Amino acid sequence: TGDGLIMCFNSAEKAVSCAVQIQSQFIENERKLDAKDVLRHRIGIHLGEITFTSNDVMGSGVNIAARLQGQAPSGGICISQTVYDVIKSNLALSIKAIGEKQLKGIKAPMALYHIDLPEEVVAKIDQEDQERTKSAKQKNSSVKQDPELARSSGRSLSKLLLASLITTGLITTLRYLGVLQPLELWAFNQMMQLRPTESLDKRIIVITIDDDDRRIYGDNPL
Repeated sequence: TGDGLIMCFNSAEKAVSCAVQIQSQFIENERKLDAKDVLRHRIGIHLGEITFTSNDVMGSGVNIAARLQGQAPSGGICISQTVYDVIKSNLALSIKAIGEKQLKGIKAPMALYHIDLPEEVVAKIDQEDQERTKSAKQKNSSVKQDPELARSSGRSLSKLLLASLITTGLITTLRYLGVLQPLELWAFNQMMQLRPTESLDKRIIVITIDDDDRRIYGDNPL
């Protein structure tokens, strides 16, 4: 599915249980990552007809599940009415109805539900978000409280820009004067020698002309 993944289960309960475990594990893994490296996933689950081919899975069940995935919150799970009817009495989960939604490519609106992750997982998310926010504020505060650090960073950036301008101007001048031309030609020659040997293109006709041909046809045979 491009940047997604299709998973088929022989029961809706197993599909939902697996989805909850996947999202919980993702949240657990986030603790080891920086905020900029965190990638939240959405999961959609539907119970419907599918068809297996040699290397693919197709059918209305696949199409609806893909649409449900788009309705799930970041890091969450969205299920259809058919899945809800099967699992509501068998799995101890917090499920919230979000009403009927018109899904792209689906004629009739569908009743959808969001599955809340277990309370301990949600509490862990909130705590980690608060810690990230607190850490970011402390970093910003330390920069504001240390003006010398800010000035030092500004001076370093100015030096870097000046060095880049000087280097660019020097290289441009040397190329204009032709000083670098022998070196560039040598490098280009080395690069061409490293190219793999190419076989002769069968579409090309090679015609050779020797002294006998010149005596017979002259200098302008055409």
